[in-house]
Amino acid sequence: MNTTAADQLVMLLARLGDPAAIAAEAGQRPDEHLQPPRARPGWLEVAALVLLPIGGIVVPVLGWFVGVALLWTSERWSVRDKLLGTLVVPGGMALPLALGLFSSSIETCITTPVPAGNETPTPVCTGGPPRWLEVLGPVAFVLLLLAPLATVIYLGMRLRRQPGAVA
Repeated sequence: MNTTAADQLVMLLARLGDPAAIAAEAGQRPDEHLQPPRARPGWLEVAALVLLPIGGIVVPVLGWFVGVALLWTSERWSVRDKLLGTLVVPGGMALPLALGLFSSSIETCITTPVPAGNETPTPVCTGGPPRWLEVLGPVAFVLLLLAPLATVIYLGMRLRRQPGAVA
């Protein structure tokens, strides 16, 4: 008697029994798809997500470097994610805050007296930033503050994917 592979498969399935009965015996509905539970992020990932944006503020300079080291130590993120976390505004929010606090504009304004007449005196100002920087400076400051937050949100969302799917 010569049996083919298909015949052998049919006989094997017949011996196993009805899939619905097997699932009922296991305590599950036959149409229920099992998904492996997702591993929760560990302390390493949580600490990295906290220290990347504010580590440089909490522990000046060193805190951000610790966050980057934790980011690169974790196996949950891809190399692309790690590069993004490292290169988008190095120093986290400490850099824009330091720039905002320590950048000063020395502008001197002098009002010259008007010799005679009813004209109002006009101040003459020297020094200070150019006008284009007065407009773009606050915009750049806000972007520098938001970039680390957006990066941390992105990295947090990447943690929700299946473990072991590191690309």
